Amino acid sequence: MYKIGKFCLQSRDAGRLLCSLLVILSFSFPADSFSRQLTVSDSALVQKVRQVILNDSRLPIDGISIAVLKGAIRLKGGVNTLAQKRWIEELIYGIPETKVVDNQLDVYAPNLDNDVLAERAKEQLLAIQNDLLDFSQTELHCKEGKITLKGSVTCLGAKLHAEEVLAVVPGIRAIENNLRVRDPEHDSDEKIKRAVVEALRAKIQMNRDFFIETSVVRGIVTLSGRLSSQREHHLAIRTTLFTPGTAEIVDKIEVLPR
Repeated sequence: MYKIGKFCLQSRDAGRLLCSLLVILSFSFPADSFSRQLTVSDSALVQKVRQVILNDSRLPIDGISIAVLKGAIRLKGGVNTLAQKRWIEELIYGIPETKVVDNQLDVYAPNLDNDVLAERAKEQLLAIQNDLLDFSQTELHCKEGKITLKGSVTCLGAKLHAEEVLAVVPGIRAIENNLRVRDPEHDSDEKIKRAVVEALRAKIQMNRDFFIETSVVRGIVTLSGRLSSQREHHLAIRTTLFTPGTAEIVDKIEVLPR
């Protein structure tokens, strides 16, 4: 199971909000299940999967085999980066008929020296560093294509974004993200809440009908209330992600039409 920190979104549409927030599900296929002739619905789903891959310029157009059994999809073959492996899965979960994806894709990458790959990964993080994305307290280790991140960052958004950036580096086959969220200037729940509330007020138009209530316990920010559009919902989540001190988000926002 691939795990991203303690990030938790609990709304119906939460699964599509952030690209880097993918949950890889495992699925056991009975032996020789795919040796039988495809049903009409399975065959149609195979074609849909192929089409979404072909339509995305970020993805390779060959080297991937697709097998389908009653809405369960198994992928084999190889891609060039870890990001491509994740993108494919996200696209396939966007197909309504998809029930589960068994992603067995390998990341084909040059066998680089651990030190060389670690240095490339560090350069990627330094290239995006700014006031919000501060990786000065981040340790990075590499072994056989697997990058391990340790240390601390100031917000959950920085932790997740570091992983997204490293996933596109050729040679990186896996990432273990052990970064902790810790911000010395926002080291109490009250300070974190104040920062979140101020950031949301600056970004979201709120009134008695559409508003966000915020509570914070041990860095876990719970957002509740009502908003008028998915765009505002997405903006509220993103704003909270990059607010210093936010370690986890529990999303209880309801989106209502105006």
